[in-house]
Amino acid sequence: MTDISLSPRLKTVAEMIPADKVVADIGTDHGYLPIFLVKEKRAKKVIACDVRKDPLSKAEDNAKSAGVYDHIDFRLSDGLEKIPSGEADIYVICGMGGFVIMGILESAISENKLPSGAGFILSPHSDEEAFRRFLYKNGFFIKNEKFICDNGMFYVIFSCVYDLKKREASDREYRYGAIPVKEKQPELKKFLLREKRILEETRAKLLENAAHSQNVRERLVQVEDDLKKNADALHVFEE
Repeated sequence: MTDISLSPRLKTVAEMIPADKVVADIGTDHGYLPIFLVKEKRAKKVIACDVRKDPLSKAEDNAKSAGVYDHIDFRLSDGLEKIPSGEADIYVICGMGGFVIMGILESAISENKLPSGAGFILSPHSDEEAFRRFLYKNGFFIKNEKFICDNGMFYVIFSCVYDLKKREASDREYRYGAIPVKEKQPELKKFLLREKRILEETRAKLLENAAHSQNVRERLVQVEDDLKKNADALHVFEE
């Protein structure tokens, strides 16, 4: 492996990382992002971490093949366990479930590993609404947020600064993000249209059985509420 081609998701992640910083890639997997950052001279230093030995070993092999092994610091680490507070400027945590990333951040906060001003590029692949609520509640300021589509899947990528200030937002902002709606991001609109179709199909199926189950009726109420939030966000694109 001498060259790498980043997926649209990882390419967007790389573009959101400020230049000339010490970057820690948490859950590096095959090490594609650290290799790219080094080859493109985008980072002052790169630390590649993974909790599993096999992916970390594969990342090391890829870095050797790409000729950048000596420029990446590989660490077997559970989250930020092996990164002293203040060593990194930017922490990248992507490709995991939202609650997994929340757990990593909660542990780092409880262990005082996050200095004020630390930057984060975060991309959960599930539970985005709960993830936004976590960021607001735990002192992460969302500087930027992008919806993208990669191989038919929608992802949200957050650029945040840990400033320890708790915030609140509207239900629509928790669900879809303030910045993507304000900017009328095209991929968000595609996501909303797909979500609308799925919710309408779900509502139709629930209506067929609503008279027979309390659980179904409660689920129907939730779907109707989700459709209202969806319509509210879609209305912005019509303004």
